[in-house]
Amino acid sequence: HCYCSESWRRAIDGQLREVVNWIETHMGEYFIHTDTDIQFFPNFMHLQMEWLEWMKEEGLDMLFMRERTEVIPELRCGEVNGGFYMLHCNARTRCFWQQVLREEQAFPKM
Repeated sequence: HCYCSESWRRAIDGQLREVVNWIETHMGEYFIHTDTDIQFFPNFMHLQMEWLEWMKEEGLDMLFMRERTEVIPELRCGEVNGGFYMLHCNARTRCFWQQVLREEQAFPKM
């Protein structure tokens, strides 16, 4: 599974389809998406509840992990890491992830 190979693209497309399907079948709920290489440290259980409360209080639909910003910082302003995020399943997030899936399928990274 080399980066941007055909098998990598199929895996990314499958992951995006699963996110869209999860949102559609769990409207109103929240969930955490993580890649398999994410490490969870002892504070995580407590922090996830804080993040969830913050999302509810601020009316946030999604909360992402920040991407590394020390590498070419002038080109990375506002980048997020798709390997970890919290999501509120609603019409806005469904529309967003459907668009992400459509764009990935139309313009694959290969």
